Amino acid sequence: MRNKLKEIQKKLNKQPISSLSREEVKLYFDHRLQNLISSKKVLVRNELEYLLGETGPGNLRIEPDLFRLLASKGSFIQSPFENIPEIKKLKAQKEAAEKHIEKNINASETQNLLTKLFGNYLQKIKVASKEPFVIEGELNTIPVTCLIKNGGWILPNTELFSFLKSLS
Repeated sequence: MRNKLKEIQKKLNKQPISSLSREEVKLYFDHRLQNLISSKKVLVRNELEYLLGETGPGNLRIEPDLFRLLASKGSFIQSPFENIPEIKKLKAQKEAAEKHIEKNINASETQNLLTKLFGNYLQKIKVASKEPFVIEGELNTIPVTCLIKNGGWILPNTELFSFLKSLS
């Protein structure tokens, strides 16, 4: 298995994750999950989606849409720790926070906070659409439209946003 994982990592150094076979994606996902659990002890699905889908080099990211196929559970605990009372409490707290986020992700309060956040980067900001949630503004006189999904912007992507910001 270790050799197969090394082959997958070599492949990912040259190609995007979409080049992996179904078995390779599952093996890579399990490997990344185990590494994350070993340091964090408890993860809920939103954390895992963020850590595997939003962080790290682009060719190593796992698409959030794949999580439903790869992970049937809503939370993940490293097995030696699953019966420790503190870990159980942490799991319950994280699950409660995740439910709160899911319930309020599209609430007007959340959209107001996101608009305020983007106001730190954009001028002449306005909400162009509530569903889908779209914010328009200017960054150094460059028109920018931000499409926001699940509490995080998806357009412009972070690399493009960083590039636009660097033009100032």
